[in-house]
Amino acid sequence: MWQEYPLIKVELRALEDFLESSFSSKRNRLDAISRGVLFAGGKRIRPAFTILCAMCGKYDRERILPLAACVETLHTATLVHDDIIDDADLRRGAPTVVREQGADIAVFTGDYLLAKALVFFLKGGLEDIDLGQIAAAIEAMCKGEADQFFDRGHIPDFRRYLGRIMKKTALLFAASCTLGAHAAGCDQSVVREARRFGLYYGCAFQIADDLLDVSSERHVEGKPVMHDIKEGVFTLPVLLAAARNPETADIFRSVGKKGAVASEVLETLRATGAIDASLEIKERYRKKALSHLSRLPQGENTEILKAFVHRI
Repeated sequence: MWQEYPLIKVELRALEDFLESSFSSKRNRLDAISRGVLFAGGKRIRPAFTILCAMCGKYDRERILPLAACVETLHTATLVHDDIIDDADLRRGAPTVVREQGADIAVFTGDYLLAKALVFFLKGGLEDIDLGQIAAAIEAMCKGEADQFFDRGHIPDFRRYLGRIMKKTALLFAASCTLGAHAAGCDQSVVREARRFGLYYGCAFQIADDLLDVSSERHVEGKPVMHDIKEGVFTLPVLLAAARNPETADIFRSVGKKGAVASEVLETLRATGAIDASLEIKERYRKKALSHLSRLPQGENTEILKAFVHRI
């Protein structure tokens, strides 16, 4: 998907080489397993945002690529851990680590990826205080995933849902953009705008993903639809539908018990206007992201970022 953007395509190719060489040990079996996950078809959006935000300042590939690798490896670690919790069979259309290697090796792999992410961060040469960006993102993601786990079977209100997606998704996007801008020596005002752009983009991105889960009766993006609802994880369209018509809550809760089918859920969401309302909220966060993006130094890099905002 990066073919049409030569500026970032070149840097992402260099990132691929960096990751390949960083997980190349023939003696360490975790390197081979980690490579399998890292190169399973991820879009590299988060590290691309790190690189593109770094281009707002003095871009130094030797410094930025390890930070981009840090972000991608951290994200991949969370996916491995998520698959353990969900006992998932597929990730990006391929068998998960937990399915192929078992839970024990999957835990080791996720932890190993986390450790490697910190190694990459240190290679970026940032001051200790900036480690707080990554530490805060890791802490928030853990809290967000735990909140989601403990909330299974319960339909949250909008405030709780927003807090959850901020933690599990948006803050890593914010950290990705912040790290790039800061490492490139941008003014603090630019760093702040980069962070806010990433935060609001992350919210819109997660809402779009939640809509994807309920907007079709077929497999999309290499994963089954209605997965969240079947697991008792209720996202924005569901909570809006339940708020508008409390009687629909029983329909959503019955999906995981082989009750309601996908077509019934879709019809319920459409009838209550929950899908359209979710799209409006996504658009609100998309516009916020574009507003903060417009305050960054403008160039080819920000045009690429803008294009990606319009994709969601």
